[in-house]
Amino acid sequence: MVDVRPLNPRAFLEIARSLAQNRDEASLRTAVNRAYYTAFLVARSKMLITGPRDVHSRVIRVLEAMPGQAATAQNLRALRRLRIAADCQMFVMDPVYQDWERNWHRAELLANHILSRL
Repeated sequence: MVDVRPLNPRAFLEIARSLAQNRDEASLRTAVNRAYYTAFLVARSKMLITGPRDVHSRVIRVLEAMPGQAATAQNLRALRRLRIAADCQMFVMDPVYQDWERNWHRAELLANHILSRL
């Protein structure tokens, strides 16, 4: 039997927290990724944005345009930058993103703030 219920993206944040307990770089990078996708998917769903084309930027732009959500959009943008560093850079040149424990804690904080505002 196939389960046809939609995914609860908040489950990703629990997985991220579990992974982060390992404290190795790969786990922390993956935790940052899951924290981003938790916030992104919840925001995307709340705003009913569909389609693959430039969807990450679209979610942020729509969120920015919503009254009282500019800070939430900035937080999602910051979380997206962390996710890109985690996923796309084998060696992170920017010293701001070189400490993966710090990155994880920042990502968790940002995700929690975004989720509380949506």
